Order: sequence, then structure tokens, then C-alpha cells
Amino acid sequence: MLRKPLSRVMPSPASYEAKRPFIAALFIILMLMTTGCSFADSLLSLVKGDGSGQLFKLSIPSDPVTLDPILAEDESSIAVLRNMFEGLLKTAPSGEIVCGSAESYTVSEDGLVYTFYLRRDMEWRAAGGFSEKVTAYDFEFGFSRLLDPELGSSYAKDYSCIKNSLGEGEPCVTALDEYTLEITLSYPNALFPSLLTRLPASPCCKEFFESCNGKYGLEAKSIASNGPFYVRLWQHDRYGSDNYVRLTRNDAYSAASRVYPSGISFLVEKSERSRLESFNSGSTQVYFPSGEGGIFGIPDDSQVYRVYDSSAGLVVSPKNEILSREDVKEALFGCIERESLSEGLPQGTKAAYGIFPPDAYFDSRELRSILPEPEISSDPRLSGYKWSFILTESEKREIAGCNVLVADSFDYIEVLELVIEQWEACLGFTPSIEIVNETDYQRRLEEGSYDICLYEIEKSLELAGYLAPFSSDGELASLPHSAEAGSVYSSRYSYPSLEELLLDCRSAESALVSSGSYCPLLYLSTAYAVSDGVCDLWYDTASASLVFSDAKLF
Repeated sequence: MLRKPLSRVMPSPASYEAKRPFIAALFIILMLMTTGCSFADSLLSLVKGDGSGQLFKLSIPSDPVTLDPILAEDESSIAVLRNMFEGLLKTAPSGEIVCGSAESYTVSEDGLVYTFYLRRDMEWRAAGGFSEKVTAYDFEFGFSRLLDPELGSSYAKDYSCIKNSLGEGEPCVTALDEYTLEITLSYPNALFPSLLTRLPASPCCKEFFESCNGKYGLEAKSIASNGPFYVRLWQHDRYGSDNYVRLTRNDAYSAASRVYPSGISFLVEKSERSRLESFNSGSTQVYFPSGEGGIFGIPDDSQVYRVYDSSAGLVVSPKNEILSREDVKEALFGCIERESLSEGLPQGTKAAYGIFPPDAYFDSRELRSILPEPEISSDPRLSGYKWSFILTESEKREIAGCNVLVADSFDYIEVLELVIEQWEACLGFTPSIEIVNETDYQRRLEEGSYDICLYEIEKSLELAGYLAPFSSDGELASLPHSAEAGSVYSSRYSYPSLEELLLDCRSAESALVSSGSYCPLLYLSTAYAVSDGVCDLWYDTASASLVFSDAKLF
């Protein structure tokens, strides 16, 4: 039996028009399902004016060394990792410590036992498609790695308050079940919640770790994240010029706590000039310069943000028998008028009256509202009078050839020149400014071969860290040491209350300033710029990194 060939019926243009909305919707759905974002979250990204769904780009000065949060120490690694992991607790944009991977926790009356109840909606993500629930066992394994002496993490000593952390037995970090973790301390530590927000306290999935065959944290497919983003691509050719790290939104994390960007690209550009050009051309939306303070040569519509998190001041060498006398330092520093200095200070600096900068982190509170700056009296006439009779003419001649040692990385020499002008007018003392490279500067400090030095106190993870240079545990033996500052710094992780720590920090700061061991001059800032329309990107002082999970671009 012969069959008629089927006739081909061509659809009318009208039928195409009727199906077009359906086809468009289907196309959008297919696109959303392949972007690595949760379906509901991706739909929200399409809402006009929402500011979400953006791929943010910024430059970093070097290739990350490792993306293992227990071992990472370099600036670029930490900048990437801060957006990849979440500990039991986390720091909110306000600076407040809030629950992270834990939905709640309790602390025993004696302050020794912390019990954490984990969220059940946290999941691991990795470039190779790895996906598992985050459990208490992941935190138990993470802490076992952190405290393993054979691994040699430089951060382990900060967590020595954990019972058995020093090798007496298994560290007392125990998964009671899949979603309950218990940590027992040897002694109360008011800073322990803060320690749990930091990268070294991140979880690690044992199953995934063992599958990496020794490459954990060294390539894209060998790092799993439980935070807002995970590594999708990592190009790090030692000899290449187009290296980058591409992070993609963790859909499971975003379903519970919305992550606004679709991802982040960290472009490796080693030249400061190249990073600035990338920002000015629009290739990147964020510019994070090296060094402190000044940002110049950017578009007028850019937004600049500053965080005052370090300080600089003058230190007299204990080896200089004349200048190191307390009465001489009192006259020398007493004639510095900070109010007149303030009138011409460079961009990104403030006149300093203390050691702790205004934005130093302390329990989410504005520091100088709870810790007033030390009172520094300035009386040029009285200082000049004292100088005239406490020093003999022979001593004045001996110190006439003194120098002020400065590292060439210090950007504000003009401020030091103003101070020397005040010394000349008030005391007739005009030391020379000796600018040396960083290597020679450090060597001279270690040897104590300087008369006066301009010393920068670098940003610190916690308040007591700013006292470290003046502790006997400090790296530079030639700096003036204070038993009080040393005591506060060495015992900072064993204070039972934050109030006691704050009081002792205040006392140590006042003692260092009043004794002339340190003469504050400037507060220095970390600054970053963002393109017009970027908002809700914030700077985490604890890690000195930018956090992108809430960032939007309108």
C-alpha cells in the first residue's frame, strides 16, 4: 500500500509572534540555569534597578601564593580568600560580630566551653562540581589542621587558648553530631569570638582535602569554599602576563543569605601604574592602591573611601645618651604644635595624639568614643626655656649633627619638614632628614644605629597589636620597650573581659606617649576608590580586605 508523502506545513508569521514570549522566557530560564547561580536569586538579578548580577573586577599586585586559609599570609591571597570562606562567626559591615556558619551558640558560665549549633543550609562548592553539606566535622578537621605542629601555620599560636592546642593531646574541638560543635578553652579569652571570624578558623572538608593529593589550595579544582563565592577559574602562569582568579557566586549560600554580584575577577597587575590605568579605563570598577593615604589621577566621579588604621610617629634611639633622656624628650616633643600641622596635612592623613588610629578594630565600637586620645600638652615657649638649661653647650654641639631616619616608602616627608621647622624656631635644633631604602631602614632599626626615626605602626588585627613594637616580644630590640605594653600584648588572648583589655590598652598607650617613648604625629589611612554607581562594598579591617557579597552597581 502506497503512503502519501507528508506535506510540509509552514507556520504562519502570526504563530511565531504568539510563541515569541514563551521562547524568550525559555531562553532566559536556560541561561539562568547554566550561570552557577540559584534560580530564584538569578531571577532577582534581572529586576531593573536592583544593582545585582554584576561581575566586579579589581586588580591585585601579585598572584595569590595559596588559597588555603590556614596558610595564606600574602595580601593577594587574603584578598581573595576573604570572599570565599565563612567561619562559625563573621564580621558584619558594621563591625559587629554575628553568627556565620553557626545559627546560634552558647558559652558556659566559666567562659571555657563554647557550643555552636550550625546552619543546615550551608554547602561546599568547588570548580570540579564538588557539592556537600557543611557540617561540624568540617570545622573539627579545619581546627585539627590549624593546630597541627607539622603543618606549621603561623596563625596557630593565636588559638593557643584552645585546650590541648599546644600538643598535650587532641585539641578540644569536637563535633558532637553533624551540626553541633563544642570548643573547650584552657582559660577564658574575651577575644575568642573575634578569632573565630578570621580566615584560619575556616572549615575544611576532609573528604575533599584528601582527594586533592597534596594540591589543596594550589589550583582552582583543589579548593572548596563554604562562603559567598568559590573559585571557578585560576590562571597563574609564573611567566604569564594575564593571570587572574575568577570567583563565582555560591548558589547555596546565596539562597540563604543573598549574594548580589554574580562573581569577582581578581586581575594580577604588578605595576601600580597598570592598576590605575585599568581603573581609569573602566576595565576594573575598584582601585586599591599600594601604600597609605593618597589616591590621585582618578576620574572625578569616582568615590574614595578611607579607613584610618595605622599611625606614624617619632622614636628616639635608646642608644643616644643625650636625646633619650626623659627631660630632653619632653622639651623636644613638647614644642610640636599639632594644630598648626593639621592646617597643611596631606590627603589621607590626620594629626595624631595617640598610638591607636581612629579606625582600629575593637568589638565593633568606634574606638575613640570609648578610648579618648592621650592628652598631649604643647608649649613651645616652655619647651624652649627647658631646652636652654637642661643641655650644656657641649651637649647641644654633640647633637647638632643628628639625623632623622626615614624609609623611602614614607610618603609624607613634608610633615617631618614642618616638625623640624618648629624645632628650629623653638629650640634651634635642626637635624637632617636621612632617607634610606626599606632594607637599610630595617637594618638600621635592628642595629639601633639612628638618632631619631620616623616609625610607622602598621595596621593590626586587634587593638593590643598596635603595642607589639614596644613589647619585649617585638621584632626590633632597638625600640624603647615598655613592660606595661609588653604585658598587655603578650596576654591579649587571656583577658576575661573586653573592658579590662580596653583599660589596660589605654594605660599602656598613655604611658608610652607621656614618657616620650613614642611621639605621635600622623594617623595614616588605607584608601580605595570605586567607579560611579558602585555601592555596598565594604572594607574589613580585621583582614584588610574588601568584601563583595553585598556589592551593587547601578
